[in-house]
Amino acid sequence: MKKTLLFALLLLLGGLARAQAPTSITREQSQYYQSFDFQTESQWDALRAESMRPPTRGLADDCQLQKVVFGWHPYWMGTAYHNYDYSLLTDIAYFSYEVNPSTGSYNNIRDWRTTPLVDSAHKHGVRVSLAVTLFSSHATFFGSQQARRTLIDSLVSLVKSRDAKGVNIDFEAVPGGQRDSLTRFMQDLSAQLRQEVEDSYLSIAVPAVDWSNTFDVMAMKDHVDLFIIMGYDYHWSGAPNAGPVSPKNNGQLWSPYDLTRSTDYYLNKGLPPEQLGLGIPYYGYSWPTNGPGLNATTRGQGSAVTFTNAVSNAAAYGREWEAHASVPYYRYESGGQWTQAWYDDAQSLGLKYDMVKMKRLAGIGIWALGYDGSQTALWDLLREKFTDCGDQTCRGVFTDMGGPHGNYFHNEDYSFTIRPASADSLTVWFEEFHVELDYDTLFVHDGLDTQAPLLASLTGEHDSVVLVGRSGALTFRFQSDGATSEAGWLAHWACEGATVSTRSPVLQGLAVFPNPFGDRLELRADVGLFPQGGQMLLRDLSGRVLARRPIAPGEIPRLEGLGHLPAGVYLFSVEIGQSVWTMPVVKP
Repeated sequence: MKKTLLFALLLLLGGLARAQAPTSITREQSQYYQSFDFQTESQWDALRAESMRPPTRGLADDCQLQKVVFGWHPYWMGTAYHNYDYSLLTDIAYFSYEVNPSTGSYNNIRDWRTTPLVDSAHKHGVRVSLAVTLFSSHATFFGSQQARRTLIDSLVSLVKSRDAKGVNIDFEAVPGGQRDSLTRFMQDLSAQLRQEVEDSYLSIAVPAVDWSNTFDVMAMKDHVDLFIIMGYDYHWSGAPNAGPVSPKNNGQLWSPYDLTRSTDYYLNKGLPPEQLGLGIPYYGYSWPTNGPGLNATTRGQGSAVTFTNAVSNAAAYGREWEAHASVPYYRYESGGQWTQAWYDDAQSLGLKYDMVKMKRLAGIGIWALGYDGSQTALWDLLREKFTDCGDQTCRGVFTDMGGPHGNYFHNEDYSFTIRPASADSLTVWFEEFHVELDYDTLFVHDGLDTQAPLLASLTGEHDSVVLVGRSGALTFRFQSDGATSEAGWLAHWACEGATVSTRSPVLQGLAVFPNPFGDRLELRADVGLFPQGGQMLLRDLSGRVLARRPIAPGEIPRLEGLGHLPAGVYLFSVEIGQSVWTMPVVKP
């Protein structure tokens, strides 16, 4: 299923991407909204079409965020901040101080001096930063000592005036010739901010692909608290082809530039993972295209679509999943002309959040808060993935960092843990496994960390591997060298646990045989335990019932005629009254 990359095609696509300089979503939207002569947040509220949800509940007192969740609030979102779940945010950046490159002062700071956003965030213990934008005329700005000094003085003064803590720098399209000037500016800003603002916090947005090697992150490392990769605009509004805005992987279809490669680029420079965050999109792009096919050429400029509108449109036109990039999209025809829209939703963002945890990054940055409108799915996802009260589901799929259709990367060393709250045991089934023999290895531990007992050290090629952990958690660690990269793995996991609130003592100590199974599954237990009968069921991982049979008192409980089922992980259940016992089983 996973094949060697089509190298010639990727070089071609990569060349196209580089040949046409993209306009970032932040710059594009900043320029668009500058044309509105609005003076108040209520005017911006009137412009927003979607309704906002009521304030969400906060986390329980004993629940804590375990990652940085940094969100940008653009001024054009008006009072959307009244509806943010602050318990799921560590940082909010007000967007933005628009730099006048000639003077260093601002062309506009919108409502920074008065917006209740700052007070609301402080009330909930959320750190506030003032975002700073400079999209052009970099040589003019960096060439003026007075402009640099004015900007630093102005930023520190404005931050102190609102009792805020942070500054977030968003300087984009900076030429490579300004590399040293950018570094010195960040060092000077950091020094004054730390001197005048207690517990100051300096962050900077860095490009997904630093074409000109402008951002000297190692020279900035001791001066910047957080580097946030702008993990979007891999396909932008003016892209020659429609495609994923934020591809986790590239597989065999897309340019070799994706989130995994961007993350590894900064980590391989030596940046500590705890100083690196991954920016993620709450938006997508919709393009007019020359046909419905993947990687179709565009007929014109794309337009941004917020998460809430993308989800609504996908429900109307049909949501589709693109596995090479691990993102959703939708497409439709109208008047003989095709439109494609690519975006992110809870499924694709969940995979990105898993990568953040696997690579032990500091956290995420959200462009932009409020773009989820009245939807609650993305708040729920933050709670699930980034708090210590998140309840991981009892089944799932995971791959290597190359995704389901691409190779893993060189010099990887990361670990991650699967720990559903309700699990008594975990079964993992590797549908395929291909890594460099003896040099690249996946270690599987039966427990919460790599100090737990080792279940297996997997290397080389395997057609099917089934492992069962009895601790309720499995920890995986993968290491690769710098020589050969192969297809990696595609794995499924499922856990045993009660699926209803009551669990009868008569369902303790059950076992199912054989596992892995062929044509039949038999329940091993004293038949005297079932005086009133019950039923057995076999489901796929989506919950669809594939086989069902009542358990009659006194008989040997058995499901037969299963030989036609394809290879995979299934869920075998026994239901007695209001109690349910579930066990993952594998068809090799």
